Amino acid sequence: MLRNPASAQIVLDTWTFFDGECYDLISYVVIPNHVHVLIKTYEGHSLSDLIHSWKSFTSNEIKKFLRNNAGEEKRREGI
Repeated sequence: MLRNPASAQIVLDTWTFFDGECYDLISYVVIPNHVHVLIKTYEGHSLSDLIHSWKSFTSNEIKKFLRNNAGEEKRREGI
């Protein structure tokens, strides 16, 4: 899933959106089959709530992107 640059960008955009507001984004890496992220949460923002929010938002956005671009992917793959 994250091999697709657009999907990886959705993840990065999600992380950077609340950087400086809910947490400090210290470091990250996006690998084709998983991610690593290092943050320092701010008081009042639990890690579990942030992760839930990221996972929910990114999965919905990636699904939307894939649905909207399914034809393009098939054309590129010659299907």
